[in-house]
Amino acid sequence: MFALSKSIYAFEKESFYYEVVIPLLKSKGFEGSYVPKCFLCDPYIIVLEDLSLLSYKSTSKNESLDLKHCKKCLETLAKFHVEPILYELKKIEELGKNYSFNYEFRDILEDKVFSQEENGATKFMRCSIEGLFSINRINTPKWY
Repeated sequence: MFALSKSIYAFEKESFYYEVVIPLLKSKGFEGSYVPKCFLCDPYIIVLEDLSLLSYKSTSKNESLDLKHCKKCLETLAKFHVEPILYELKKIEELGKNYSFNYEFRDILEDKVFSQEENGATKFMRCSIEGLFSINRINTPKWY
């Protein structure tokens, strides 16, 4: 799993998010309240705020979320995805020309999972998808 994480630059992307993206968003007035505070980003070590001190808790692996918590998760995911888009719109307005977050930071944000380049991540994804299709074929009733 470590090799897979390295092949898609998982640590570097997470570190980039806490050290670059969140400060950029906050500099433009976005709250970023959905992100725990980051205290340390070193190679392969990230120390984040202990959210249990703010009354957050994990559910059991076998326990499903209720509707209220599913809605809260979706609201948080929406903020996570929309704030960089709104940041781009503010930058376009400021600069008076096109601006793309993905283009400015293309080296770190390049998608390594769904890429043409064969690597550990693409192999993992391909095998996972093939496995799901196999399970589907086995569990699909044959209608005559």
